[in-house]
Amino acid sequence: MESDPVLSDKYSNAILQSSVFIEDALNYRTIHHKINKRALQVYRAYHSGLVKWLAGLCIVTIMVLAFFEYPSSLSVSADYRYRNHTRLLAESPPCGATESIEGACLLLFMAESAVQVYLIGWKRLPKKPWLVLYIATVLFSLVDLAVSLAFLCDADSYGFTLRLRRFCRPLFLLISSSIMKKFAKSIKDTLPQMCAVLFLLFLHLFTFSMIGTVLFSSHSNITNASSMDPESQTAYDDFVAAESNTYFHTLWSSLINLLVTMTTANHPDIMMPLYQYNRFFALFFMVFLVIGNFIIFNLLTAVIYNQFKNQWVTSMQNSLFRQIVAIRAAFVVLANSSRQSMAVVGQQVVSKDLLRHVIQNTNIPSSKLPLLYSKLEPLPSSLLSWKEFRGVFDVVMQGPLIKKRERPRSQRRVVRCLQTIVQHKLFAYFTTLVAFCNVLLIVVEISIDPSQLDNAMSRLVYYNLIFACWYVTEHLIRLVGYGPKEYFRSWTNLYSGALSTAIFVLELLVLLLYSTPFRSGPDLVTFHTFSIMVRVLTVLIVLRPLTIVSYVPALSQITTMLLDLLSNLRGFVGILIIAYYLFALLGMELFLNTELGLQAGTDAALRCGTYENLTYFANNFHDFAASVVTLWDLMVVNNWMVFLEAFSRARGPWTQLYFVAWWIVSVVICLHLFVSILLDTFLKKWQDSHPHHTQPTRRNPQLLHALLEDPSSGSMVHVQSFDVHTLHRDQLAEPQDGDIICEIINHGDLHLA
Repeated sequence: MESDPVLSDKYSNAILQSSVFIEDALNYRTIHHKINKRALQVYRAYHSGLVKWLAGLCIVTIMVLAFFEYPSSLSVSADYRYRNHTRLLAESPPCGATESIEGACLLLFMAESAVQVYLIGWKRLPKKPWLVLYIATVLFSLVDLAVSLAFLCDADSYGFTLRLRRFCRPLFLLISSSIMKKFAKSIKDTLPQMCAVLFLLFLHLFTFSMIGTVLFSSHSNITNASSMDPESQTAYDDFVAAESNTYFHTLWSSLINLLVTMTTANHPDIMMPLYQYNRFFALFFMVFLVIGNFIIFNLLTAVIYNQFKNQWVTSMQNSLFRQIVAIRAAFVVLANSSRQSMAVVGQQVVSKDLLRHVIQNTNIPSSKLPLLYSKLEPLPSSLLSWKEFRGVFDVVMQGPLIKKRERPRSQRRVVRCLQTIVQHKLFAYFTTLVAFCNVLLIVVEISIDPSQLDNAMSRLVYYNLIFACWYVTEHLIRLVGYGPKEYFRSWTNLYSGALSTAIFVLELLVLLLYSTPFRSGPDLVTFHTFSIMVRVLTVLIVLRPLTIVSYVPALSQITTMLLDLLSNLRGFVGILIIAYYLFALLGMELFLNTELGLQAGTDAALRCGTYENLTYFANNFHDFAASVVTLWDLMVVNNWMVFLEAFSRARGPWTQLYFVAWWIVSVVICLHLFVSILLDTFLKKWQDSHPHHTQPTRRNPQLLHALLEDPSSGSMVHVQSFDVHTLHRDQLAEPQDGDIICEIINHGDLHLA
């Protein structure tokens, strides 16, 4: 090999290929794509940040179109009784406006799919089911868009109002994210075990519905041995029979009402008529709820947690395999380009100089480069074996160990004194205590006299001014004590400093505009702008004491767990958005323009607890935004039997299937899945933070970059979060070397020397 391989043209293609493979490893991508120079240049451009940002913008745009399309959500109120009076626009967007934007996005998606086909080649296309689905979705959407335009935006035409392509939009969001695809696949693989528990739940519900229908459908033949007057007894029996028949009149009504009871939404309403008749009937509902709520639902959580975790670990195992294959492919390419050294050593090796140049040409985050070079440079030999080559990049893939960084000490005596003060734990506790005292004064004053929020001469205004001056003084001391660089590295300082600055600026504006609290006038007592500013100021002050989480170890640990959970919920949130999107569109198709009980004198409007009596008119499916809010209210399941009864009365009992399906998807599946992810993340973080449970392990490379202060030690602690790919890294098996080599051979364009 030449003394300076970087200057040799014969290594340029190998360096480019190796750099792309390492980038594939960093992003857990497959290596099965073209590796000629032109294709690799296009491949890099396609995976650049700008192209990803444009693709994400197109996906967000085409998803948001649902808020503007017919029927648009451009009104202040969701109540269809006042829609015409609260419209933001006199009319819906003109014909072709949203369709033009949608068409442009679809054409960009088509161009993107064409680039992907070019990069992998036609031979590999049948092995890419997600890409095939993506192309089919784009083509179908274009055809459906052409059909809609052919009807010239006629709202009365079936071809325009149905718009089946809108149901395909969530696929663009799903296919664009590898994490969401992993979540979807894990959910799909978990469904068989989940359906088994759901079938058990249905058997439980059906059995008790049959029993309830048989026992409670009529009480005309039930007698009571009490000594009540016969006329009173008859009237009482008739009353209880009428009430119980409301819930157990037929098998279908028994099924629906007991299903609602299992969510505790109508409990104990459904039980009370029967319980009033005979106290022993309460045992029926107790047994039903104990089996359904406390046994089967918890069993479902356990099944979802166990099965989803296993499927997720399997998916992460595949990601780890792709990562190691990509690193080995980079090694093979470099080793094949330097066969002279290979003949000397007798095995595949890579020059250290060649690897340095590869690193320089690879898009590796700058924060990881020092760690990578710290592993590469100490290696004694100038020729790296596969084990050494992988060891260099393993450090980057797995991330560094948590370390404490000592703050520099100033040479100036005054600054050193301030550093000692602000770094002492008593200073942190004192500042937090002052913030809590401020909140306590606000609570007491508002409880005594709520009008102080609007009074320019109230005691509350004086208190806020004094505390605002203290907050600014506190952070000036911190800024001098830490120094600007260290001060702005701490998220605790940034959070409390931003709030303190906002509080002081608002107080200054109040002082300059109204001269309060030193002067008052009759016009200030009810001045609307002044009232708004004082209320915003009060909210900011209430948020100020939250910095206590960085000073209490238990709170700090829980907070970092919550932040880790948020980072791991990206795939789950995407799946939940897709569920909302699809069910909102379906609800609009089923219940669009369904107006419930607008007549004030109807029986439904007079009965207590009905849709009309509770004035739930804003909960409807008349536009996309209203549909999303209605689905949210249904997911909470409080009073969701009101929706079941109202829409069943307006459109027929079949409508209840829609609401039950949404309950199964959102509550039974999604919320139980959320609990499973929460448990998994918490347990992993708990084990990692307690060394007596597990050995110290390396953290993930995706740093949270949250610097929480440790006042007692005078150091800054890097708090790192788990990444979804490394959450179960300790449970993953090391891929076999033979499997890795077979995968490289299957590439077709790579060859092992």
